[in-house]
Amino acid sequence: MWLFLVAVIVLLLAIIVVRGGEYLALYGRNDIERFGAVVGLFRNFDRLFRTRFGPIEILGSCHPDVIQQVLSNVDCLEKPFFYRFTGLENGLLSAKHQLWKKQRKTLNSSFNLKILYSFIPIFESCCRKMIEDLNELAAAGPTVNIMNCASKCTLEMVFGTTIGIDVTNQSNEKEILGYVERLFNLVSRRMLTLHLYFDWVYRFTKDYREDRKLRTICIEKANELIDEQKKRISSRKDCNRNCCDELGSESHYRKPRIFIEQLLEESNEEEEKFSVEEIYHNAYTIILAGNDTSALSVAHSCLFLAMYPHIQDKVYAELRNVYPCEDSPITPDNLKQLEYMEMFIKETLRLCPVVPNIARQAVNDVWIDGKRVPKGSIFVVSFYALHRRKDIWGPDAYQFDPENFHPDRTKGRHPYGYLPFSGGPRNCIGWRYAMISIKVMLIYLLRTFKLSTDLRQTDLRYRFDLTLKLAFEHLVRLERR
Repeated sequence: MWLFLVAVIVLLLAIIVVRGGEYLALYGRNDIERFGAVVGLFRNFDRLFRTRFGPIEILGSCHPDVIQQVLSNVDCLEKPFFYRFTGLENGLLSAKHQLWKKQRKTLNSSFNLKILYSFIPIFESCCRKMIEDLNELAAAGPTVNIMNCASKCTLEMVFGTTIGIDVTNQSNEKEILGYVERLFNLVSRRMLTLHLYFDWVYRFTKDYREDRKLRTICIEKANELIDEQKKRISSRKDCNRNCCDELGSESHYRKPRIFIEQLLEESNEEEEKFSVEEIYHNAYTIILAGNDTSALSVAHSCLFLAMYPHIQDKVYAELRNVYPCEDSPITPDNLKQLEYMEMFIKETLRLCPVVPNIARQAVNDVWIDGKRVPKGSIFVVSFYALHRRKDIWGPDAYQFDPENFHPDRTKGRHPYGYLPFSGGPRNCIGWRYAMISIKVMLIYLLRTFKLSTDLRQTDLRYRFDLTLKLAFEHLVRLERR
């Protein structure tokens, strides 16, 4: 019976779409075709346009002026209803704008550079394990799926810096990593599948049952870890910090300030700034977002390095100049010296922004691009299309060129012409974390291996997803330096 009802709903939605005029035709297409259809829609319109996704009307744009008006408008800070499918509606990613505003103000200090630089030893420890894994894989076969190793490394990083545990020492390490990744995939599928927007339909699906199971496991694990951290903080307050600090007398910026500890310290008995649920939701928001951002960026970077040997040589030459020995220490100061590597990473994020599209909702009537937009309207902006606009990036906008970020070329560029981590007040709070972790991973990879591939940039195909995923594996050849 319920299958019949779902079929009826899908048919009605199709009728609504067709009668609505312009529509986003995704039904019956594979993931690659759906991605192309979405990108094509944004390319066909220069400024603000209207379309429909089923019964949902959407206002879209990839023009920097329009994007700036939307993302910087205080009445467009709300996330649309489908962000609640993450189940993390009390965290920064999906929270209602009033809750988000309170949390963001409190948490901004948790992502200052002193704290982020204190994570470098954790990043290095995870990278050394990644290199060990890659050595074994490189010896076993001609090519390696670099995404698998990058994802494992970034999850270890994010667990270590968010919850304060080394998942490689957990007996169920692979299960923990798999649970987080699988849960994110289920959320992505629901957000991109129209008939699953209805809760009563979703409850009849296999995805829903798996979703509930995975969330129960993750919540139980999170509560267990939160309780452990509460006990540690309580015992720390009862003794002299100089005696009990496990890190000794190192300068403040070198003491890793684990994210969940900061949340717990902000929420004490006298003034509870974060509920237990908010702590859990924010911790797992950082885990989900932090892993996907860094892992995909490193995997895409490796492909571009392999496809363009002359660029790889230039990045490596700078690397050898800053780190002449394989065991040269990584410090905040010498990370800043990697200017060409930073240009390379930025160009990777230009052509492969981790999140190709984002959405916002108007909480009041607003004026956007000279048009009155009513309260409740949903905006979708495409960073993927924005980063390929020839009026911003020139006639070779589709070509990979790190020189796009040479200081001489960046002068006068539209401030909203490049948004790898979104823009406006509700941008990605962890963008500095991502850049530091990506740099450290690339340092270890390039100090150890020379990368190559037979792929060309024109071979790259992407599939329709919340994050920018390739339609095939990130396969590269690794040669020991």
